[in-house]
Amino acid sequence: MAKGGFDTCLARDMIRRQIRRERDIRGGAVQLRSPGAERAIMENPFRNGGPADKAMPYVGLIVSANVLAMGVMMYGEGASPLWPLGGGVLVLLACHEIYRQMRARRDRA
Repeated sequence: MAKGGFDTCLARDMIRRQIRRERDIRGGAVQLRSPGAERAIMENPFRNGGPADKAMPYVGLIVSANVLAMGVMMYGEGASPLWPLGGGVLVLLACHEIYRQMRARRDRA
């Protein structure tokens, strides 16, 4: 039988049904329990406190600092002064978000 045939689709459906049955509602973790295999846990990286959630304020700071730098450069070449002003506001907002995140982590500990 060719790759991706009926047997593969059947196995995929069986795995999906098993994942639905084994879903842990509390943290969104999925535990697969199949004979002869170890437990595999897949977690959502975008949940509150997940790695992506922790990294987003820092990504925002990098992007807003880039907007500020480009705004200053464009203002030097004769563009509107609103570009560096907007970039500065974005940097302040990103710093405030990082402060809020750090304060929330400190309060939980």
